[in-house]
Amino acid sequence: MDIIVQVKNCIKDAIYQVKANISVYSRHSGIDFIRKRKLTLPVLIRFLLCLESNSLGKSLLTFYSV
Repeated sequence: MDIIVQVKNCIKDAIYQVKANISVYSRHSGIDFIRKRKLTLPVLIRFLLCLESNSLGKSLLTFYSV
């Protein structure tokens, strides 16, 4: 298997482990990250990993390929 695919899969697995155990990573267990959002926790983490030195608005547009 290609190393890039392995790294991508490891990152994806780590993101979903964080999502499954969100109470460990949040200040207010049971309250934080419970509402339905457009930027779900996995999407937010992927966005932050891909964040460039542009403005936040431009980075969001690039992330969503608009």
